[in-house]
Amino acid sequence: MQAPRPIYKLLPRMSYLPLVTTSVRDHFVNYAPAIRGDLWFDFDGKPLKWHYPIGVLFDLVHNCGDKNSSATKLPLEITVHFTGYPSELLPCRTLTTVNEHFFHSLKEGCYLKYGTSSIIMNMQKSLHLKMEQSLVTGDYRLYEEASRGWAVSESKCQKIPIRIMIGDGFDANTIKNRLIQPSLEMKDLEGKPFTLRSALKNIFPSLDLTFVRAVIQGIKVPTETSLFYLAENMCHADQFLYICLSLHKTPQNPSEDAHSKIEQRGSQHTATEEEIDVVGREGSNQKIKAKTSTEDGADSKLESST
Repeated sequence: MQAPRPIYKLLPRMSYLPLVTTSVRDHFVNYAPAIRGDLWFDFDGKPLKWHYPIGVLFDLVHNCGDKNSSATKLPLEITVHFTGYPSELLPCRTLTTVNEHFFHSLKEGCYLKYGTSSIIMNMQKSLHLKMEQSLVTGDYRLYEEASRGWAVSESKCQKIPIRIMIGDGFDANTIKNRLIQPSLEMKDLEGKPFTLRSALKNIFPSLDLTFVRAVIQGIKVPTETSLFYLAENMCHADQFLYICLSLHKTPQNPSEDAHSKIEQRGSQHTATEEEIDVVGREGSNQKIKAKTSTEDGADSKLESST
């Protein structure tokens, strides 16, 4: 059987793989076995968890993955499977499962942030559908229309919804969970608003942050940036701020104590908060390329890049 032509897809960071890969299934239908509802993906032999936003998966693989692997090459090569669904992945037989997972996560994020999930529980059906459509199309305007009026001041925010994704370089005996969801108040024990740096020190008190890279929405963020600012401007659609961490042998944050670094210009320029906002909102898509295996038609390969 002749191998199919590769397929390229530009996928929104805010969405989830099962919601935006119908065309992938259709592309390979003549090369794959009888397709039921068990399509899944892997990168470098490791299954990709569909319940993580696409942008988070990309950051874990490309920005916080093994720099000696194929993760450094763009587009990324991802394998699509139509059989042998792994037991380690959450079941996902229909797209309804994805929507249910998203709104469950959204209710959790809103409860942490606002102290109540009623904002989601009482959402009009039309807004509910508009939000679902935004995930499929990647149209952020639809999401903004559905979530209009949610913003609150820092003084009224209860907690910061945050999820920390552990990438490459960390000792599995030191940090056993690859996803950490801390309960983080708005201020530290000294009554100061959290920065990204002080929040990470609060969560990992013995970790030397000099060698830690923190990536949010595909951007290496200055660690002195306000955590509330990041949560308001760089959170995902479920209201959680996903921080992808990787540990390196060379310093990643050599001058942590200088706020001026955030504003620095020239060849050593790092993004200001305003620039982070622009990139985080506009640089929101990923590309995918795919091709099937020539042996049994059970697997396909995709490649993804910014």
